[in-house]
Amino acid sequence: MKHLIPFLIGFTFLIISCKNSDEKVKNESESNNIKVTIDSTTNNNEKHTPLNSNRQPFYKDELVHTAKINNSKYELYKNMVIIDTSGSYDWSVTSLSIHKNGTKQKVLLKQNLDISIDELTESWCEVNLSPLYSDNKKQVVIIDYDCYPSAPGNQTIMLIQFEEEQIKYSKSYYITGRFESEKNQISGRFWTGFYAAQMPLKIVDSNNKLELKADTSIIHKENEYYYLKVKNGITYSTDSCELVMFDNPFSPQPSKIKVKLMPQTEISMIHVAVDQIERWDYFGNYWLKIRIGEKEGWIKDYADFEKIGCQAAG
Repeated sequence: MKHLIPFLIGFTFLIISCKNSDEKVKNESESNNIKVTIDSTTNNNEKHTPLNSNRQPFYKDELVHTAKINNSKYELYKNMVIIDTSGSYDWSVTSLSIHKNGTKQKVLLKQNLDISIDELTESWCEVNLSPLYSDNKKQVVIIDYDCYPSAPGNQTIMLIQFEEEQIKYSKSYYITGRFESEKNQISGRFWTGFYAAQMPLKIVDSNNKLELKADTSIIHKENEYYYLKVKNGITYSTDSCELVMFDNPFSPQPSKIKVKLMPQTEISMIHVAVDQIERWDYFGNYWLKIRIGEKEGWIKDYADFEKIGCQAAG
């Protein structure tokens, strides 16, 4: 018995020491978590302790583009935040920052990407960048951004132009559809609800800012209407029916053109007529010019769109 008592005393002391050591490590870990900031070199797969009781989020900057114009080097960063790096949530972009030769010059989209800490459990913002064109004097990139969850089918962008002496950028532009870039050119593909049409665009560089405008020099216009080409304009009727078209719906007395449709009749959608060229949310019904065989005419009603095989979609 007298040999057992020292053993019990030593065992009890060991348990107390281990408990105090665990509490010390836990307290030090919680204290460190309050101060954690993740920079752009942090491995995103690394596990971190979730948001502590003081609700301090984690931050990081991610380099997404570098532009070198003669003696000027620009770096574009996404400034990001997350409340829990365990993998349960997504990083949310809070703004873009532009650095010139190592010095911060601009902060963009801060108001557009504003989400409170409490909302980060259910919402987040994303930013994507795509180069448009570049030469030895300037580079232009397209910034595509949105906050989620959001309804699909639309897009918001802005433009940034890097020059040796300055940075130029545009306001935000919205379209019910998508902006497309090809061969250093940008255009808009907008959705009306039944079909898509193409909007030629151009970048106007003036007064130290960029503007994105419809390129009216290559858009046909009659009276107050602009004729925009339908994208992928071949469709096929689904049933046997009669379709009534109009030769010129913009004249005082348009003439009717009646056509008998059979299943799988090929129909070419040619132009859509719009009267507002600088707004790109064309969701709705507009006059549409079509060709069936050797006959051409205009239709507008939803029922007529369905007759030629166009299905409504948001």
